[in-house]
Amino acid sequence: MAEIRYIRGYDLDRSRWDRLMSSAPNADLYGSSAFLDIMTDGWDAVVCGDYEAVLPLPVRKRWGFRYVNTIPFCGPFSVYGPETSDLSLVAMLHAIPRYLVRCDINVWTEVKVPPTGWSSTPRVNHLLDLSEDYLSIRGRYHATCKNILNRGLPGGWYLKSVFPVAAQIQLAGRFGGLGATAHRDTNRFERLCTVWPEMGDTLSLAICDSSGQVHAGGVFLRSTDQMHFLLGWSSPEGRNNNASRHILDHIIRMNAGLPLSLDFEGSDIPGVAQFFESFGAVPLPYQLLRRDKLPAILHQIIKNKNQLFRKI
Repeated sequence: MAEIRYIRGYDLDRSRWDRLMSSAPNADLYGSSAFLDIMTDGWDAVVCGDYEAVLPLPVRKRWGFRYVNTIPFCGPFSVYGPETSDLSLVAMLHAIPRYLVRCDINVWTEVKVPPTGWSSTPRVNHLLDLSEDYLSIRGRYHATCKNILNRGLPGGWYLKSVFPVAAQIQLAGRFGGLGATAHRDTNRFERLCTVWPEMGDTLSLAICDSSGQVHAGGVFLRSTDQMHFLLGWSSPEGRNNNASRHILDHIIRMNAGLPLSLDFEGSDIPGVAQFFESFGAVPLPYQLLRRDKLPAILHQIIKNKNQLFRKI
């Protein structure tokens, strides 16, 4: 096996990284240097050989300690490269230095038993193959989904194919589509959507009524062979009228027949998973791998801080 090294961000060879991402069969949005540069505080990586395979590691620093963290608007990573395996993932995890006191990594893997010192939490993503024609794909929608779409939108409601991402973020925050996502991260996401058309496509759609009021929205980023559903939201009226379902159906109709898959980004929430599966999306498991060497006193500080925020 080629040498496996942990490399700090400032020592990474970006040209070799980008060259690998342009050819790796499992390359995706999340492994691109553009995505990592914008969406993280900083990132290091574990590299196999002469950039034959890589594992990106978003890194953050708090209270003098550096740690690997999961980031919003980001699906699971892979060990990116033409010849990757679960064996190479285990070796790469062993290469992560101990001074990174906590590591949380969402990753595609079939590893049943995590390496010593690591724990594993199963999670689920959903993907839909778009390579067939639209009628074939729609034929696999659940009956309820078909019936809802056949009824159409309420009178005067329409789909707007270009809608500002900044407005999507504002409305998603208002109607609960962002959860507890920090402003720092939503600002980064807005910037990503602005620059991503240089690498792929950014699609921002909305459902409006006859007065121009917006009731649902969705933001999608397209990479080489995937369309990523990264932000979705609905107002109460939008939910009552299944507006988001019409947005997803429109995206599927637009891209049917192309060598793409629609990446729904989850979900572990049963109701959301059922919604995605109603379009024929297939659940695919991945894992959150964690190594926790955080000092006990910091665990207590974090616990106290979280309790304080819940009271505010």
